[in-house]
Amino acid sequence: MIEGRDSALNKLKAALADDRQWTDILDSVDELIKIHLAVFVEPYFTFISEGKKSIETRFSKNRIAPFECIEKGDIILLKRSGAGIAGVCVVDQVWFYHLLPGSLDQIKEQFGRGICPSNSDFWDERQSASYCSLIWITSFRSFEDIPFKKSDRRGWVILK
Repeated sequence: MIEGRDSALNKLKAALADDRQWTDILDSVDELIKIHLAVFVEPYFTFISEGKKSIETRFSKNRIAPFECIEKGDIILLKRSGAGIAGVCVVDQVWFYHLLPGSLDQIKEQFGRGICPSNSDFWDERQSASYCSLIWITSFRSFEDIPFKKSDRRGWVILK
């Protein structure tokens, strides 16, 4: 069971009522803008909130969201694993890769700083991936956890 898009937007509008920038962003949301719920483990949520991480990555063996399902202008709700939604950001740019030998080296070279790997094994742990989504995020805002029902194991969901 996952709460829907309208529920998420209403909760977000209430949490960000004092933020003019986000009030304007949320008031302009229409059916063309997708709302994504992304589950984050530490330290990545903290890296984003501290401004160290500007590019979110999702690697997978299978072709699953957000691969080719996210675009500039979409909104990402950041949910901490085991907790509520605690942040929001806007997608500024995306890159998608069908990973081939050497692709990770290219991604590391071009985007490594913005990706902000948490440890030296980060790249080795992704060697078996076939797909990669790189998402440049902007306008990040954190807030007190907003409870949100999500009981499945997916790390990325497009809210309907």
